[in-house]
Amino acid sequence: MQATPGHFKVQANASQIHLEQNARLLISPIIQYHALQPLSQVPLNPQTLINSLRSLYLSQKTLSIFRIKAEQEWEFKVPLEDIYVRLGIIESKERRVRDLALDKHSQQIQDDRIPTFETIYEPKQNIEIEKLFEHKSLEKENAKRIYIQGAAGIGKSTLCHYIAYRWAKEELWQGIFSYLFWIPLRNLTLKKYPADTEYTPADLIAREYAGKIDSRAIEACINNAILREKTLLVLDGYDELSAEAQGNTSLATAFKELKELFPHILITSRPGSCSFNRSCELELLGFDKEGVERYIDRFFRQVQAEEKKQKLYHLLQSSPQVLSLAQIPINLTLLCCLFNEDPEVFDSTQSITMTAIYERIVNWMYKWFLLRRIDQGQSSQTKEKILTEKNLRYNQEVAKIAKAFEEMADFAMENNTLYLGKQEIDDFRGNAITSNELADCGLLRIPEGKGYFIHLTFQEFLTASKVANQYLQGENRQACQSFLCNYKFEPRYILVLRMIAGYLSLSTSRNRRYLNSSPLQSFFDDLFAGPHDLAVRSELHLIASCFEECQNPTQVRQYEGFIELVKDYMIDLSLLGLDFEGLLRNKSLFNHPKIMHTIERLLSDPHTIKNMLLMLMNLANLIAKEQRLCLEIVRSIVKILKDRDNCYGAKDTAARALNIVVGQIGKLPKEAADALAQILMEGDSDVTCIAAYYIETLAEQGSKLPKEALNALIQILKEGDSDATYVAAYALALATGQGGEFTKEMLNALIQILKEGDSDAISAAADALAMVAEQGGEFAKEALNALIQILKEGDSDAISAAADALAMVVEQGGEFAKEMLNALIQILKEGDSDAISAAATALGMVAEQGGKLPKEAVDALIQILKKGDSDAISAAATALGMVAEQGGKLPKEAVDALVPIPQEGDRAAKMFNVDVLGVVAKHGGKLPKEGLDALIQALKEGDYGIKRRAADALRAVAKQGEKLPKEALNALIQILKEGDSDATYAAADALGMVAEQGGKLPKEAVDAFIQILKEGDYTAKRHAANALGEVAQQGDEIANKALNALVQIFKEGGPIDKWYAVGGLKKVDKKALLKMSIEAFPLIASVCFFAANSFSVKGQQLQISDKTTTYFCKDKLMLNYEEIREKSPKKLAIWRKQLDNL
Repeated sequence: MQATPGHFKVQANASQIHLEQNARLLISPIIQYHALQPLSQVPLNPQTLINSLRSLYLSQKTLSIFRIKAEQEWEFKVPLEDIYVRLGIIESKERRVRDLALDKHSQQIQDDRIPTFETIYEPKQNIEIEKLFEHKSLEKENAKRIYIQGAAGIGKSTLCHYIAYRWAKEELWQGIFSYLFWIPLRNLTLKKYPADTEYTPADLIAREYAGKIDSRAIEACINNAILREKTLLVLDGYDELSAEAQGNTSLATAFKELKELFPHILITSRPGSCSFNRSCELELLGFDKEGVERYIDRFFRQVQAEEKKQKLYHLLQSSPQVLSLAQIPINLTLLCCLFNEDPEVFDSTQSITMTAIYERIVNWMYKWFLLRRIDQGQSSQTKEKILTEKNLRYNQEVAKIAKAFEEMADFAMENNTLYLGKQEIDDFRGNAITSNELADCGLLRIPEGKGYFIHLTFQEFLTASKVANQYLQGENRQACQSFLCNYKFEPRYILVLRMIAGYLSLSTSRNRRYLNSSPLQSFFDDLFAGPHDLAVRSELHLIASCFEECQNPTQVRQYEGFIELVKDYMIDLSLLGLDFEGLLRNKSLFNHPKIMHTIERLLSDPHTIKNMLLMLMNLANLIAKEQRLCLEIVRSIVKILKDRDNCYGAKDTAARALNIVVGQIGKLPKEAADALAQILMEGDSDVTCIAAYYIETLAEQGSKLPKEALNALIQILKEGDSDATYVAAYALALATGQGGEFTKEMLNALIQILKEGDSDAISAAADALAMVAEQGGEFAKEALNALIQILKEGDSDAISAAADALAMVVEQGGEFAKEMLNALIQILKEGDSDAISAAATALGMVAEQGGKLPKEAVDALIQILKKGDSDAISAAATALGMVAEQGGKLPKEAVDALVPIPQEGDRAAKMFNVDVLGVVAKHGGKLPKEGLDALIQALKEGDYGIKRRAADALRAVAKQGEKLPKEALNALIQILKEGDSDATYAAADALGMVAEQGGKLPKEAVDAFIQILKEGDYTAKRHAANALGEVAQQGDEIANKALNALVQIFKEGGPIDKWYAVGGLKKVDKKALLKMSIEAFPLIASVCFFAANSFSVKGQQLQISDKTTTYFCKDKLMLNYEEIREKSPKKLAIWRKQLDNL
C-alpha cells in the first residue's frame, strides 16, 4: 500500500472476510502517524495564535465514535458536521438534590442506570449551544463558568471536540471569545508530567499543544490579562483527572492555578462532586427520538446499507427498553454495527429482552476480537469455526478474558466505582492475559493509570453474567444467595438482577441439560426469599421486571401464583383510586390472560372505570406499537361508550383512550369502528360528541372518511350541541386534509358557526378554517379572509378564536404565513381594543411555539404597553414574556415598559398590575424593589382574587431562587390564616416554593399549615400538606414540627386527610423517617408504599431504598420478621403474606 508522507494505513484481512459486502466504511483497522509540523517562526502576535488554533481544530473534522485499541486500531468515524448535541438546564432545586445524593469521591458511580423510555423523553428546558453564554445565570457574572455533566458514553468529549471545531469555523461565540484552549484532563498524569519538575499553568497548555502551536504564543496569551478575558478554557473530563493532578504535587498546584487564572471556563464531568465554582450548570442529554433516527439514517447511509436500517427501526419501535438504550451514543453505535453486519440478528424464536441485546452485542465484540487474532496470526482457530459458534463467551480463547471482565465488573459494582486502578486490572488479568488482549476486546478502556468499561450498563451485564454462570455451574449456591440477599433492594443492582434472570432464561432455553437442574428456578427461589419489602410495592415491581426478562416465565414455579397476587393487588388499588401502571409496563404480564380479564372487569365496574382508563391511556402513550391493547379491552372500552348508565366523564375518558389506540395502529378493529359509527348516527348528544373523536383520530391518521360520515359531521355543525359541534368541526378539517372533498357547504357551515356559535364551537370552527387554509386549495384564501374579517368585526369569543387560528397558520409557515403575520401586526397598530388583545395573544402563541417575531411585531407590542388599555397591555405583556421565555432578548424599552407599577387605580387596574408583574417573574425577569413592594401591597390590601394572583407571582419569584422579603412571607402567612380557598392554596404554594428552594420559613407558617390541615377545604389541605413536606425536608426544629404534624394527620385524620398527609410525607428525608420509633412502623410502611420505595430489614436493621440510594437505621431491631410483618397496615400485611406464601 502506498503511504503518503506523515500518514499511512495498514489494512487487516478481517474486514474483508465478514464485512466486505456490509461495512467497508464501518470498521477499518488503521494505524495513523502524523508528522509534526515545525514550530511557527513567524512573529508572535494575537492573530497568529488565533489562526493556529483554528487551523488545528479545523484539521480535526472527524470524530472517533468507536475504537478498539490493540496492535492495530479499529475505528468508526463520523464527520463532526453530523454531530447532534442536546443540552438541558439543571435548575437550582434539582442541582441541590443531586449534590446531596452524590458522594464526594469523584470515582464513585454517579451515572444513572438505564433510563426508562418516559424519563429520557420527558420535557426538559433545553438550551441551544449557540446561546449558551447568553443564559440569564451568566448575565451579571464577570467570570462565566459553566459546568456540564453527563453519564458515561453520553458524549462529553464529543461535545468538547464539537465546540472547538464550531468555534474554529467561526460558528460559535464569535465576538465573545477570540481564543479557545481545549485540554483533555485525562492527559494530566505523572507519566506526562513527572513529579520531579515544577510546572506553571502555561506549561499545562503548552504541553497539550506541543508540536502544533508555538509555546511562546501560548505563554504570551496566558500572561496577558486582556487576552485571558477573551479566552475560553475548555476542560474535558474532570472525572478522569488523575489523583496526582488533585493531590499534593506540582502538577496539582499548576492545575489549581490554571482554574484561577482564566475567568471563562467550560468544564465537563460525569455527575458527582466537582471542586469548581460555577455560575451555570447543564446536563448533556442523550439522543431524543429525532436524534436516534437521524443518527441511524446517517450511519447506514455512510456504510451504504440503507436497506438494513428498517430492521433496527422495527426493533426500536417494538421495544421501549431498546429505545432507552439507543439514547446513549456508544450503545446506538454498537446496535448499528450489529444490524449492519447481520440484520437478522434478532430474527429468532427468542424474545428480544434487554439481556438478549447485551448478550448479542458482547458476543459480537468477542467475535471480532477472535477474527482479528486470526488475521494477526495469534490464534490457531479458523474463521469458519468462529462465525458458526453461537456463544463465544465459552470459547477457549475468550473464556479466561470473559471471566476476568466479570470479576472486574463485580468488583467495581461492589465498590461502587466506575474506575479500576492499573494494579487492580493487573491482579485480575494475572499472567495469562495481556493488557492488549483486554483492550482489544473493546469492552474495557485502559487509558493512562486506570480502566473503565465502555458504559456502566456493560459493567452491570458482566456482573450479571458472573452470577448467572455460578447458578449454571451449580457451584457455590451459597454465594449466589448471599449476592441476592445483599443487593435485592440496592437501587444500583436493579438492572443486574433483571439481567441475571434474563441470562439464565436464555441459557436454559438453549440447552436441554439444564431442564433437570433448573438454575432459573433456583434464582427465583432465592429472589422470593428474604429480605422482604414490607411496603410490598417495590418488590412486586422487581419480581415482575425479572419475569419480563424471561423467555418463558411459566417455567418458574412461582409465576402463576404471582399472577394471582397481582390480580388481587390491581383490584384493591383500583378501588383505592391508585395506579399500578408500572406493573403493566411489563409486556408479558400485561398480556397474560388473567391480567387481561382483570382489566376488563375493572373497566366494567363503575367505581374503577375511570381510574383504569386513565392508566390504559398512559400505557398506550408509552408502550411501543407492538404492545397494543388487545381486542377484548377495546371491546370493553366501546361498551363503556354505549352504556347510557355511565357518566359523561367515563365516556369521555373512554373516547380518548380509543383515540390513542387509533394512534398506535392507524385504525380501530371493525367491531369498534362500526359501534362508533352507529353512535354518531343515533345523535345522543353526549355520545355523539365522543364518537366524533373517533372520526377526528381516523382523519389524523390519514384514513379517508366515507361520505356518510362527512354528511353526519356537516349535520352536527348545523344542528349539534356545543361539544359535538366542536369535535365535528375539527374532525371535518382533518378529513379534508387527508383527501376528503371540502365543499362550499362545509365552508359556509364553518363561517356560520363563527358568527353564531358558542365559544367552544367558534374555537373549533376557527381552527378548522385555519387547517383548510394551511392545506391550500380552492377555498384556502376564502377561509383566511373569513378569519381576518372576524378579527376585525366579530364579538370577543370569535375574535379570540380567529386570532388563535391565524397564529396556527403563522406557526406552520407556508404560502400565507407572512401575509397573516403582517395582518396581525397591522391590527396591533390600527385595531380596536378587543382585536388588539387578540392579535397580541396570537403573536404570543407564535413565540411560545418557537416562532421568531420580527422587530416590527416586538416594537408594536411595546407601543401597546405604553398606550393601550389594560386588556391589550396584559396580552402584549404576555406575548413579550413568551418571547423572553423562548430565549429571545427583550429590548430594554420593553422591560422598562413592563414594570411601571402604578400604585393607584380601580380593581381592574390593580389586577392588571399584578398580572404584568407575574408575567415578568414567570418568564425569568428580575423584579425591581418597586415590583416586589407592589405585590406585597396587593397581598395586604387587595381582594382575594388579587391576592391569589400576587401569591402566584411571588411563587414565580421564589422559584428563581430569589429570597422573598420578610414582609412578603408575613403577608402570605396572613392569607393562610384568613384567605378564601383560592388565595389560601396560592399562598401555600408560594411558601412551599420558598422551602423547596432552601429558604427557611418562620414557625408561624408551619402553624398556619397545620391549622389548614385540620380545618381547611380539600384543595387547601392538599397544598398545605405539600408545603409541610417541603419544610420537613430541612432537618431543623421547625422541620420536625412539620413532620410531626403530618404524622399526626396520618394517624388521626379521615381517609382523604391520610392521603394528603402521605403526599407530604413522600417528600420527607428517608433518614428522618428511619429515626422514628417502632410505633411509627405502619406510617413508614405506608409512606414507602405510596412512594414506591422498598422498606426492608437487613441484619436486624431497617432500611429504605428509593430509586438511587439506600438509607439505613442505626438502631437494631429486637423483633423477628413475623412480628414486624404483623405491625404493617392491614392491607400491606395481607399482600406481604400472600407474597411470602409463594
